[in-house]
Amino acid sequence: MKKKLACMLGLAVVLGLSGCGTKAQTPVEASDEVQKETADDEEEQEPEETEYDYSEYIVEDTDITMEELRAVNRPTALMKEHESLGFTWENYDADENLQSTVESQFIFFEGKLWYDSVMTDSAGNKTYDSDYEAEDMPGATYSYQEDPKGDARWLTIYPSDEYQYWVAQRWMPDLYPDQTEEIMDISTQDGAIILMVRTKYQDYGNYYDTMYYVDPDTKLILYREDSWYDEAGTLLSVDKYTPVYDEPYVSDGVARIAVTDAEDICELIVVFWPGQEKEETQTFRIAKGTYASVVSNTDHALYSDPDCTETIDEISTQADQVTVYVQQKVV
Repeated sequence: MKKKLACMLGLAVVLGLSGCGTKAQTPVEASDEVQKETADDEEEQEPEETEYDYSEYIVEDTDITMEELRAVNRPTALMKEHESLGFTWENYDADENLQSTVESQFIFFEGKLWYDSVMTDSAGNKTYDSDYEAEDMPGATYSYQEDPKGDARWLTIYPSDEYQYWVAQRWMPDLYPDQTEEIMDISTQDGAIILMVRTKYQDYGNYYDTMYYVDPDTKLILYREDSWYDEAGTLLSVDKYTPVYDEPYVSDGVARIAVTDAEDICELIVVFWPGQEKEETQTFRIAKGTYASVVSNTDHALYSDPDCTETIDEISTQADQVTVYVQQKVV
């Protein structure tokens, strides 16, 4: 399939460029005899007919659902068949001005899902993210932003059984509870399925249209484009995603190192679900001043005491050691 797409895309490039060049013209004084010979040669030569067989590029089966597309392209599923998934994400404003570029890559290593990315904005500022877990380190997201006025660091913490779910949400995420989506059109082009999907919000007028360029055999996404609109249908911005499969892992762990490798360290201890059968403790050694937060599918609150009587609004990492308790909210 990759060969078919490469051939078709190559043909498109050739056809697209064929009328765009300029041919240098040099004045030449030619005799009538030379001009006559040239004309005779042109009459004798028959134009070559080139036949193209497009049958192999015909997509006969275009049946596809969003459930199927998500199931195949979810990173935890992709990693069973591929060494890695990388993608470039470009954000443009309504006037097609590039606002930011994100270079990202997933890898599945010994059953552990990792993710690294760097975002560069239009001013050249960079923000790094690393999703990482190891035998001696709980799964978490490390973020680092270079800033001339002072660098910023974040740590996002998850229950251990939810880490891979949240990492996978960076590519083909699930719908939010207030979102609905509808397939608007299915067509084919260059041997691929073109899927047009509209996503709306129940209590919000803005919406976005997504074009998926899908391999009909594997259902892998070959290209994706999100166009964002306000409630009046005015274009706001466009996100363009170009995935690459099975490229070598190129992470240098910038974010994780920036958050954990510091002279002034806070030992952050996070106790999930204290007093319950599923209670677990995670420990992190991070730079003091790192912004720390907890994300979970379970509605929860943060507490400063093991009995969960003293709620806190945020996690302070300024002390040498901090312990935070995460407990499910009682409805």
